[in-house]
Amino acid sequence: MQHPNPQRRSTRAGVLLSALGILLAASVPAEASETSDLGQLQQDLTVEYALVSEAGSVNKGAPTFRHQVELRAGGQCTFKINSGGGTSAIGDSLMEIFNSSNASVGFNDDYGSGTLSRIDINLPRGTYFVNVWANKSHVTATYLLEVNCTKPPVIFYQNFVGSPGADLWQCFRWAWEVIDAPFGEWTEAIHIDTDNRVGGCQQQFTISDPTNYLSGLNLSVKFTGEANQCLNQGTRQIPINGIPSAWSTPYTIDADNRAGGCWQEFTLTGRSDLALDVEFLATIPGDDQCGGAGNHTVRVGNTVSVFINTDSRAGACSQRFRLRNYYPGE
Repeated sequence: MQHPNPQRRSTRAGVLLSALGILLAASVPAEASETSDLGQLQQDLTVEYALVSEAGSVNKGAPTFRHQVELRAGGQCTFKINSGGGTSAIGDSLMEIFNSSNASVGFNDDYGSGTLSRIDINLPRGTYFVNVWANKSHVTATYLLEVNCTKPPVIFYQNFVGSPGADLWQCFRWAWEVIDAPFGEWTEAIHIDTDNRVGGCQQQFTISDPTNYLSGLNLSVKFTGEANQCLNQGTRQIPINGIPSAWSTPYTIDADNRAGGCWQEFTLTGRSDLALDVEFLATIPGDDQCGGAGNHTVRVGNTVSVFINTDSRAGACSQRFRLRNYYPGE
């Protein structure tokens, strides 16, 4: 099977930062940028990746509208003013973004050839405030603030194959070899069904991260157990590269009717805002061939271990993975 080669996604440039915003603010009517004239504070706009919008309005008595925006994941985000249509729709807007310390991080007057505002900016997760006002402070106008963030182009890969000469039905899925899933989504489940048939199943992992979203993350898997059933034991790091050019060292699961089985232990360090979900289930509920069955979350301070003890009985262990953002309080 040909190895996938995800391409780096380009990010938008040209965001006007605070220094430029200060220069441009001189052309804005003084009363338009006075926070004391805020018409309303909205506090319910929460954004992860999907587009969300919120209505706003300005008038002579309250020429500036402030939105509170919670970025759950952060990353490359777009803040855009949409006129929304109608007789009172805003025609010429200005917009400025402030962080939780009330420092300006972005400003825009006219985006492109139009007169409405848009800011494309890379921001960490957190709380932000967006001030919107009309170019003419005496007008009454309505609009929509639209915000969305781009899901990072991270892909989690698993290579699951039969060992040389193995009976491949011990390592079941619709197509043996590379399985992948985008960030925040589950991989397809594999079935580990090794027994007294010839050979076993080899497993290894890699992650592609072309925009370096996972910077600082370390993921590892430790493979141990009965020596003749669990081959190439030890701890290996799961590589993270711009493209999946390297894989973790493979190990072989060859559990059978002999006593004992194989342990997998997954560990995550370096990023408390990320997690790896591991779903490990018995295909026959209650079957004791799959120790530690259930849905588990690998994160900083929470290592996950599962035990593979399949043999010639009916049933197998299914397994799938999901790399995602982790939010405090889950």
